[in-house]
Amino acid sequence: MVKTAREGYRHAQMWINFFFDAASVTREAVEELIRYHKKNKHFQQSLKRLVASGIIEETRDTFSVTPKGILYLLRKRKERLPHKKKWDGKWRLVSFDVPLYDNNRRTFLRGLLKEFGFSKLHGSVWVCPNHLAEHFWKLVVHYDLEKYCKVMLVEVLEGDEELKKHFKLL
Repeated sequence: MVKTAREGYRHAQMWINFFFDAASVTREAVEELIRYHKKNKHFQQSLKRLVASGIIEETRDTFSVTPKGILYLLRKRKERLPHKKKWDGKWRLVSFDVPLYDNNRRTFLRGLLKEFGFSKLHGSVWVCPNHLAEHFWKLVVHYDLEKYCKVMLVEVLEGDEELKKHFKLL
């Protein structure tokens, strides 16, 4: 068991930073990182907890981040919103139509939109005043969702007063 909650959080953050940009990591790279922290057996225990919770998937030769893990990593890295810039007066809309048989990817896309600061406008139409982060698009492409998404840059959106309040733009 981890000595303190702070130590456990620190270990989890180290693993998150390690896995954040990689689709998958070889077992050899993971074992090398564990050897680097060899005096701290709790570090390895933190990885086992990430695997047990479904955030990291372990196969014979690799460790990879699951879709659930992507959302978790984004939350923990606090990279949901791009750096605050003055609003340019334009809305970013994402409309999507993922087939019903692919419910897991649809759920993942909704979670991704939430993590990047989007708000549901109507049905499968989501809106955000911020510039779209490059990392958002990398994830959309990586999970082969770009064929289901349409992106719009809108200057005039009827009745956007509620959205301005929601995003604290007033």
